[in-house]
Amino acid sequence: MQELLAFIARFNNSVPKVFQHKIAFNAPKFNRDGLRKGVVTINPSSRTWLPLADILAATQTNTAPVVWKRRLWGTPRDQKLLDFLQSLPILSDLAGTPKENKRWIKGQGFQPYYPEKAKNNPTYPKPKKNFRNLDSYFINADKQTHLIVLEIRSVFPSGKNWRKLEHQKSI
Repeated sequence: MQELLAFIARFNNSVPKVFQHKIAFNAPKFNRDGLRKGVVTINPSSRTWLPLADILAATQTNTAPVVWKRRLWGTPRDQKLLDFLQSLPILSDLAGTPKENKRWIKGQGFQPYYPEKAKNNPTYPKPKKNFRNLDSYFINADKQTHLIVLEIRSVFPSGKNWRKLEHQKSI
């Protein structure tokens, strides 16, 4: 079966009022009535209006593709979530190396020191001094994590658990 694509654009040759004009985007979804009756149905959920001011502002900051994708693929609930996430500070403003003295310390993985391996291998790296206070909190990252939502019971002082983690990693 051959797939047919279509694009319909309607415009007029006049200068739009930037803060009032909206771009209408209608994306009809598959519907069996369309095959039987030859009718293209556009449901309310398949309609989106993009404020022209948002798109023009996004072109100034090189984020226009993001604005288009957010509006054209996301639901209103997605929009609310993305707006909320954009209102939060950038993660790099909060996390940095220990020398940067930011709220959180970032790093790449947990690299325990194994004295047994160090005895047999002269090139084994020397242990690094623990720059954290043993009462500070850490996230146990045994599983791959993409989004972190913390509950108080999942965060615990690090001093009590370093030995336990070292034992688990060496098995």
